[in-house]
Amino acid sequence: MNRSAGTAIQTESQKQVAVLISPDWPGSAASLAGIMEYAEKKKDWHILNLPPGFTGGPEALWEFKADGALAYVSSEAEADVCRRRNLPIVSLGSAHLKPGVVPRVILDNDTVGREAASHFITRRFRRLGLICSEGSLDTEFRRHGFICAATEADASVDVLELPTRFCSWGDWQAAITRLEEWLSGLTYPVGIAASNDTQAREVLLACRNLNLRVPNDVAVLGVGNNERICTYAKPKISSVAIPGHKIGFQAAQLLDRLMDGEALPDTDVLIPPGNVVARHSSRVLGIDNVHVLKAVSHINANAGEAFGVDHLVSLVPVSRRTLETLFREDLDCTPHQYLSRVRVDKAKTLLKSGSRKKLQDVAIECGFSSSKHLREVFEAHTGQKPKDYRRTETPVVDLLAVP
Repeated sequence: MNRSAGTAIQTESQKQVAVLISPDWPGSAASLAGIMEYAEKKKDWHILNLPPGFTGGPEALWEFKADGALAYVSSEAEADVCRRRNLPIVSLGSAHLKPGVVPRVILDNDTVGREAASHFITRRFRRLGLICSEGSLDTEFRRHGFICAATEADASVDVLELPTRFCSWGDWQAAITRLEEWLSGLTYPVGIAASNDTQAREVLLACRNLNLRVPNDVAVLGVGNNERICTYAKPKISSVAIPGHKIGFQAAQLLDRLMDGEALPDTDVLIPPGNVVARHSSRVLGIDNVHVLKAVSHINANAGEAFGVDHLVSLVPVSRRTLETLFREDLDCTPHQYLSRVRVDKAKTLLKSGSRKKLQDVAIECGFSSSKHLREVFEAHTGQKPKDYRRTETPVVDLLAVP
């Protein structure tokens, strides 16, 4: 049951739970869905919602007759309100509050940084860039994870700090100018991780102003996987998914235990990020050699056509043996192995698309000469027959390789 502030009629067995999270806040929808899924399982929970148009925050606690609350506690002042209100409260995160001030279920930002760096490192980038939000503790954890992962892979990192909120159009333009100056000083190709999807979109704008190609010169990755931003951008933006639903569910679960008298946790509950949702903005390999890059680009764009290594050799002014040597140096594989890998990844996507295409049709669409050829190559790469993969396996597809 849901009620607005101050309207709940409490009985001895009921728990009045104030949810001080506005559905209008960016990214809040998934967290609220997780909270409500948990609340549906609790017959003794009554949810107290914010009034329409109210922005929320812990200061609203004084208006609620609640047994516990869920909120974004974002400052020491708001944390002090929670302490003075003297009821169980769980925060779903804050970019500006140190750990241990209030119980929190939050995103593991160190792992976000590591995932972002790994996304580029697995694509052979050895020059990385990281854009941090000024004054954000979340960003500090991401920076640590990003730099650690890059250092372990012997990749270099350039860091830029930018504001995420602007008081005027001029302030925003000044930030774009700083971004352009920073991008101009980098060596390409480079993989850039932004602190959120909006910032990633601004990187696309700066690259366009500088005539830099995305993803060939600058590969771009956001955080949050906001589909309204990522899928409407040109090119579409790759992004680290945030498990908002899981954060909301586990925050409600922790609050329930606190309302039952459990002791406060000593540390934050950290929720790891989801996978990187790879789109066109990072669908490239960080390859320095122009001949390998040309061959790889042709493979990625035309994997469904029937061609082999001889055709790739015809595209570049080097011999087959030289091209194979260059591939091994840059990608640790031969041109034939890379082509087969891309075609298998494309087949994985089709097998899991729900279309139920015949295996022969999948084979032809992926550049294989026959269903027998597809089965042989697929089993060599995955250890599974295509029909078994279609039936049982959850796909882990490198969307880099899907044109």
